[in-house]
Amino acid sequence: MGFGERLREARKDANITQEELSKELNISINCIANYERGTSFPKEKYLFRIINRLGADPNYLFQDELDGPWLWGEERRLVEEYRKMDKRGRYLMRELTITNNINKLTERLANKDKNFTVIKFDVNNSIYGTLSEPYSSERNKMKHPKYKLYKSNAEDCACVLKVEGSAMEPFIKDGQWFSMVYADSLENGQIGLFDVGGFAVVAIKRSGKVYNLKTKDIFENEKFDTPRFLGRIIEFHKIDSEHEETEAVN
Repeated sequence: MGFGERLREARKDANITQEELSKELNISINCIANYERGTSFPKEKYLFRIINRLGADPNYLFQDELDGPWLWGEERRLVEEYRKMDKRGRYLMRELTITNNINKLTERLANKDKNFTVIKFDVNNSIYGTLSEPYSSERNKMKHPKYKLYKSNAEDCACVLKVEGSAMEPFIKDGQWFSMVYADSLENGQIGLFDVGGFAVVAIKRSGKVYNLKTKDIFENEKFDTPRFLGRIIEFHKIDSEHEETEAVN
């Protein structure tokens, strides 16, 4: 499927006819038909107007023709609004975006999504850290042959998390990796990952209670909603370009 076919699909999704679109652009209906047949391509001034009128995603329309991503329509307007903001406004916007992405990721973990590979676990400021998926360039580095472990050999491994930050030291070091499996609950002596008020925290279950690395019961913190169990940690790994060390967790 090329640009023309995707353009036709976007026009139909917008519930607009070729004739209506041609009148709005002040061009002939044959031009629209030729665009959709792929026999001609719209000039830039018409291209912008077509995409904005149809509310189409340019990354979808041009995926076979052009490198992206490009910003169009609502995305461009949001960028323009961001540029007008003062320092505090930009900070709040970034925090809102980060929080939204974290909530989506933790929801996927809570729902036992099996489409993860590597997740970044940022604990630079606190043992209550944030989760994020790495950018494509980071994922490619993580899959580089010198990194022997990309995902645990355990068949039921949900994902591998890479720690960034020193807040959990000396128990878990900056740069360390660990494998996690989905489970319904923790048994005494087992270590797991929990979502606590939108933050991720490593905790261990002892005598029926769940403690973070500062030996605080995470279920007794009234500032947050009831913690959600995301998964059980089964192995800790230390990986560098020279060697790999793996420590199983009972």
